[in-house]
Amino acid sequence: MQKTSSGLAATWSTQKQRFAALLGDSSFDPACCFVQRRHEVTSPSRPVDGKPYWVLARSLVRVKSVVLPRLDARQTRGAIALELAAWSPFADSAYFVEPHAKGAVLYAWDAALVSAAIDSSQVGEVTLVPESALRVATPDGICLSETLEGFEARATVEGVLETTQWWPQVPTAAEWRNFCRVSGGVATDTVPDPQAPTGWRKRPVGTAADGASNTDRRAEFGWLALAAFLLLVPTLWYANEARQLMFAKRDVDERLATTERELEGVLASRNAALDAQGRAAAMSKLLSTPDVSLVMAQVAELLGTTMGSPTSYQLTDFEWRDRRARLTVQMSPGVPTPAVTQLVRAFEAMAAYSDVKISAEGGRINIEFVVTHNSTAAKP
Repeated sequence: MQKTSSGLAATWSTQKQRFAALLGDSSFDPACCFVQRRHEVTSPSRPVDGKPYWVLARSLVRVKSVVLPRLDARQTRGAIALELAAWSPFADSAYFVEPHAKGAVLYAWDAALVSAAIDSSQVGEVTLVPESALRVATPDGICLSETLEGFEARATVEGVLETTQWWPQVPTAAEWRNFCRVSGGVATDTVPDPQAPTGWRKRPVGTAADGASNTDRRAEFGWLALAAFLLLVPTLWYANEARQLMFAKRDVDERLATTERELEGVLASRNAALDAQGRAAAMSKLLSTPDVSLVMAQVAELLGTTMGSPTSYQLTDFEWRDRRARLTVQMSPGVPTPAVTQLVRAFEAMAAYSDVKISAEGGRINIEFVVTHNSTAAKP
């Protein structure tokens, strides 16, 4: 009896899915979709009823978040259309638009590549959707998470995606620092552990760009055709002007897209130059730090030159702090103290020494000076 009940439940579940598919109200099921990555296409692990989803991994998609002013629905569609016209990351780009409170997130992919993969799979008609449009949104802040292929960093502010970047492997410290800097966050070399992918939505957020508001577009074209027919003769001059303006706008859009691509390269070069400058500064600081052992050897040589036999004096104290050396020399009993001026001249003759101060108290000589750099040469 229990086995029969389980079979009936499974049959009812299958029939309900088929009925929902016929009504066009099927929810997304990751086990019933095709997944296209850079080098492979994964088929569904369970039978698919109706038109299946064809999910594009984040590795195949370019993402751009745009902020728009407050507009009505029609003006917003026009503004998004202009953004898409000015953004073409592939020779033949297809688009998906995910609206949000401040504008929209635009997704683009290589239409020829995806169409070839669909044709080779012989699956028929599919619903194309990027992986990110099916994922539950990440919380505010900067995070690193796994995707269907590779890893994605996202910067989210007030529930709106502002910046995103994809890598085939976990980003390096330099790549993560550059992303944090571009996103307006605190630049750090500590790459966080990638989070597990967020869950799947029941349905994608957004729509394909070329499938939005077809009814409105047909109505607009109809009215425009009627007006053009009624005003054809008196508006020929205006049509010519409009044609010239259209060509000028297309040229501006192409130059804008070229400028954006060049700007990406300039920003990447700038970040690399900043990293190189930082490493050079650190190396310069390391190389310019005086060697204490070299300083002590120079002092011993100077004392031997100005005071004679090493048995006539004894170095009783030596202190080194922040490039400043302090030492005390005790003369042996019965040995006269050398002239202070002679010692000052000997130490000031060294090219690396400055701010030399020498004083004598009985048989004790106090010497203090600053070491500017590593050098054994005398001043010219």
